Amino acid sequence: MKLRMQRKVTVLAVLLIALVISLGQPAAVNAQEPVTFESVLVEVWPEYDQPSALVMYHLTLTSTVKLPAEVAIRIPERAGRPHAVATQDEAGLLNLNYTTATQDGWLLIQFTTPTPQVRLEYYDPSLTIEGPKRTYTYRWPGDYAVNNLTMQVQQPANASEMAFVPEMGSGQQAQDGLTYYNMLVGQLNAGTGFDMQISYNKPDNTLTNPNSFEQAQPVQPVDSNTTGRVTVNDFLPWILGGFGILLIAVGAFWYWRTGQLNTVPERPRHSRRTNAGGQMPSTADDKQSIYCSQCGKRAGPGDLFCRSCGTKLRV
Repeated sequence: MKLRMQRKVTVLAVLLIALVISLGQPAAVNAQEPVTFESVLVEVWPEYDQPSALVMYHLTLTSTVKLPAEVAIRIPERAGRPHAVATQDEAGLLNLNYTTATQDGWLLIQFTTPTPQVRLEYYDPSLTIEGPKRTYTYRWPGDYAVNNLTMQVQQPANASEMAFVPEMGSGQQAQDGLTYYNMLVGQLNAGTGFDMQISYNKPDNTLTNPNSFEQAQPVQPVDSNTTGRVTVNDFLPWILGGFGILLIAVGAFWYWRTGQLNTVPERPRHSRRTNAGGQMPSTADDKQSIYCSQCGKRAGPGDLFCRSCGTKLRV
């Protein structure tokens, strides 16, 4: 009886430890602040190196976002695959792996960034060209909250009569000799979009710079020390959780099995014919054999204690 109690206490202790491992570890991993951008700079360069609108996002996550962070940015479905999706730091640009999914006229770009700075570029073919008249409408879909959204539009080569809705004011010439228009949109809540309508006149189809950007390339070899690389340590809490659940299952089976093995079987009932006097006939084996008074188990020759339950035999 004492041995059975010790086994039950051991099983319960194992189950308790496994429960703590399986429930405690993953809960800590899932605690993460929602994605919020500290700043978003949207650059729109019409007819820069293609007869379309080049749109570039410079995204900076807030310091409260835990890294690496999962981000999903929508771009117009008509744009197709993005030109670049990369992290950006003092060393330069590093391409990010991403997946895409269509969603009500949008293309959802999903990726995981190990740094707070991200750059995303795409070409929007919806720039309308009707003779010298050009029109284009940019839309920020508003999937995330932004503390500071800034718009910048580059005036194409040989373009004139630049107009914007909302108004962006007068442009300023930069060191590259091109004119840029800037507008501080400010703070936007998640779910709040922003539209910018652009129009201008251009007498020809000359591109501003036919040979401009090269696609972002890794600035260093990808190895075990690369920032953002997923290792087994990232999945360790989940592994421990699965191991805890396995321990619970094994412990429960052990507890059930132990109870089954320690159950004393019912004493078998023997059916014998009686003689004419109502007495059970005896045999030579019955006269020589001894049975345990506790469990009814037949003892072997020379036994002093029952081999089944340990009760002292009445010899």
